[in-house]
Amino acid sequence: MKQKFLFMELFISEELWMFYKGYILFGDMFLREKLVGKQNDHNLVLYPMIKSISNACLIMERLGLAVLCLAVVSAAVGSYQYFDSGPETPLDGNRTEIFFEDHKFEVVIADTSEERARGLMNRESLGENSGMLFVYDEEENRSFWMKNTTIPLDIIFLDTNFEVINIEAANPEPNTSDDDLQRYRSERPAQYVLEINQNRSEEIGLEKGSKMSLRP
Repeated sequence: MKQKFLFMELFISEELWMFYKGYILFGDMFLREKLVGKQNDHNLVLYPMIKSISNACLIMERLGLAVLCLAVVSAAVGSYQYFDSGPETPLDGNRTEIFFEDHKFEVVIADTSEERARGLMNRESLGENSGMLFVYDEEENRSFWMKNTTIPLDIIFLDTNFEVINIEAANPEPNTSDDDLQRYRSERPAQYVLEINQNRSEEIGLEKGSKMSLRP
């Protein structure tokens, strides 16, 4: 039995329409699952979009606009790649190269209060030789936490001469209140703090007294 749909005078079987409806449901579930727990500005766009998609698809189903509904959902699922800060998304910001002897890291500079507060929040991965360098105007005792951070990190505190003060292994703490989050502190005043993947420091032999440089 054939069911007639109005869009472009297409004739689509009931079996194919059921596939479309399943695809529509998948799209809605995909977006909802991906956004759970991601509190950032992108959600202000994507959450209303999910609601609009659901409403639009109900209307299009009643009108028989199967192909149009399929296109809308496909575009919405695809747009997630634009908004998500997933593994393939590079870190934003000013970059520089730093060195520990012959080991090179490409790091993003966080030298404003906003950039330092945001840090590596909501990132899903970090390249093996990538990181973030927090830059302050002067040496002070520093304290870091892992709020909204999902990547295990090495937090490396350095003094004004780029000498490593101490290295702290920091782990994600999901569903933890701010008051209960562990603090990672410099053992003495620090002017720079470097965050890289956890255990990377050990892999390249970093320890107290190691020196960072801006050239090999």
